[in-house]
Amino acid sequence: MKQKLYSLLVLLGLSATMHAQTEQKLVMKIAPNATAVKFSFKLDGATELKVDFGDESKTFTGNSTDFSEVAYTFATPLAEERTITVDATNLFTLRGPAAASKIVGVTEVVSDKLANLELAYSDLTTHSTLDLSKCPNLVNASLSSTNLTDIVLPKSEKLSSVIVSPGLTATGSLKSINLEDAPNLTTIGITGASIQYIDLSKHKLLETLIFNFPVKYKGLRQIKGAKDLHNIKRLDLRRNELGFDQIPNFESDVPLEQFQYGYQTAYYLAKDKINGYTLDLSHLQTATGLTPEVKKTTFTFKWKAKKEDKYAVIPAENIKEDNGKYTIDPTPLGVETVYVYFQMENIGYPGIGINKNYLASYMLTLAKPEVDGITAVSEEPISFKITATGIDIKASGKSSIFNINGQKVWDGIAPARVSLPKGMYILRTTNGITKFVM
Repeated sequence: MKQKLYSLLVLLGLSATMHAQTEQKLVMKIAPNATAVKFSFKLDGATELKVDFGDESKTFTGNSTDFSEVAYTFATPLAEERTITVDATNLFTLRGPAAASKIVGVTEVVSDKLANLELAYSDLTTHSTLDLSKCPNLVNASLSSTNLTDIVLPKSEKLSSVIVSPGLTATGSLKSINLEDAPNLTTIGITGASIQYIDLSKHKLLETLIFNFPVKYKGLRQIKGAKDLHNIKRLDLRRNELGFDQIPNFESDVPLEQFQYGYQTAYYLAKDKINGYTLDLSHLQTATGLTPEVKKTTFTFKWKAKKEDKYAVIPAENIKEDNGKYTIDPTPLGVETVYVYFQMENIGYPGIGINKNYLASYMLTLAKPEVDGITAVSEEPISFKITATGIDIKASGKSSIFNINGQKVWDGIAPARVSLPKGMYILRTTNGITKFVM
């Protein structure tokens, strides 16, 4: 009985081993009516590469030092796609073909040995997702002119370089890639993506960062950890939506021509930076960029009452600044909803906009906020009088005054005289709540 059990366990072990070996594969899709396929390879620990072409299997001789070639002509072209499977047990490098070979997809890759995958100039539009998560020893992924839309990288500290771009016709646009799972990347070269956020907070070794020319200019809005990238030797972030806070600083030992960030199309101010009529721009107040010294940012604010109106510069007396937070008083426009945008310029980043030294934000819609949990304002009259310097509260009892951001600016017992700067306020007394403008 023990002998039978032992034999069964041995058979199960052999079966598992054989299954694991057969799972080491790279599966390609070949375009309809293709007559041939061609690609190059290197091996690690073997001298032969087996390829199943669907109509027959063939073995090709290879080694670890020189590229060898797989060249195969199909006996009969097919009207539909065909599948070929490469045994990836000892596959170290696969270099993709010229476009004439008609590889239109790599639909499965499982390999413990694959270190280099190069699929340049292969139009993968019809199979635009590439999953490399089962390639734990991948070092370089070069996917230029492929039209891939989604890439899954392995969770690995070995991956060093990722290069991705759309084809010459730019029919594809990369929409997702998990760069954060490869913290030891030294090279990221991505062109033509439609990605607004990347996390590079773990990428302390990064030397080359290219993330430029997004399709239809829907580009990066945030690079997490941008200011902690101190080893950058080559930077190209052109045609994105990045502000001074999202672009790595220039290191003085790097040639200036290798530090490109211009043609930023617009700046997106995150919603959590907007509170009623107040814009929190504290993160944009200063910058270094190309200069080692901290430089102060200059802001110009413009507004309009209706979308169809033309913008005008907001008068200085209608903007109050407090530690990088700018509060706009819309009283002169006679509206509660005002359309605003701002321009920002900093000598640390000259030429940041499209042929301009300044970068402009998107249009911002500012409206009256809820005040300190108060969702409604009473229309009942409250006894008070506006003076030249503030307000005289005639009602008796405990009273509070809030600014338009919901911050309490005064609290006390009425009757009382309170000095206030110009602006819009909410007065709360024991008789009710009302709004007033100084």
